[in-house]
Amino acid sequence: MNTSYIFSLLIGAVICTGLFACTLSRRKSALSPAFCALPLGIILGTVCSKVLFVLMKAQEQLDNYGLAAFLRTQPAEFTFVGGCIGAVLAVCLAARLCKQPVSSTLDAFAPAGALMAAVVRGSTYFLDRMSMVGVGDYVENEALCFFPVAVENEMLFGWFYAVFMLECAFALLCAVAVFFPAIRGKMKPGHVFLHAVFFLALPQIFCEQLLGSYIKWAFVRAEQLLCAVLVFAVILYACKKNKGAKMRFLPLILTGICMLAVIDLLFMLDNKYLFGLELAPDTCYILMIVLLVIIGGLEMWAFRRLNRSKA
Repeated sequence: MNTSYIFSLLIGAVICTGLFACTLSRRKSALSPAFCALPLGIILGTVCSKVLFVLMKAQEQLDNYGLAAFLRTQPAEFTFVGGCIGAVLAVCLAARLCKQPVSSTLDAFAPAGALMAAVVRGSTYFLDRMSMVGVGDYVENEALCFFPVAVENEMLFGWFYAVFMLECAFALLCAVAVFFPAIRGKMKPGHVFLHAVFFLALPQIFCEQLLGSYIKWAFVRAEQLLCAVLVFAVILYACKKNKGAKMRFLPLILTGICMLAVIDLLFMLDNKYLFGLELAPDTCYILMIVLLVIIGGLEMWAFRRLNRSKA
């Protein structure tokens, strides 16, 4: 990893810590968790990102490098989901150390966490192009050969889609969306954080499909699967908490149907046809976006139903 990349992440971490502290201040909470979470987040985020990658590819990594696999710093050998887990653990630990409520602290952290996700994605620009981290297919249309749509790889003599900038944009939108609910503090404890988790994970299901380099289990993209699990978990939480509501698991059932359709589209994109239906790649991507938007609507519906209940 080069100095520009690390410096960009550190500057981003400091800015996000300031936003975290600002949100805590607006909620009239102690500021100490924000400053305590900064060093913890850097350590746990890095460690969890690396450990999860090694665990995901345990046989390959341990066979080739042994325990030294945990010490390698190749950019492609870290996971975004693992880094997020580490950051969340850091905030939970900071809240405990500072004797503050964990749920409300996570709510205050939500916009800063989403912003940090955007910083991590955007900082991919500074990585060596040969690592192929965060980029997609070769750009054949010369009219699209410009940043931020694409980035040039001089060693491979071409331009490749800058998927990391799309991921950055989605994370920024998530940060903006949860900022005002976070500072108002009117939602039930933990709900702002869950919304942030959901709307960081949901578009990543689409973005993972665009990447040229990714962690793979057989024919499954590992982080795409993890993001789908997070999406399901958040909607399951809202449905499970809404005790006494009529057909309380309906949003989850509809989400399952939509996700099955998404899986079928993913198979089509890999030239595997589960039900004999064959669609053009562009059509598959459009339908996938529509289905993911519907899933986003189902999540908001599930929480709206929950907020109206006495749970």
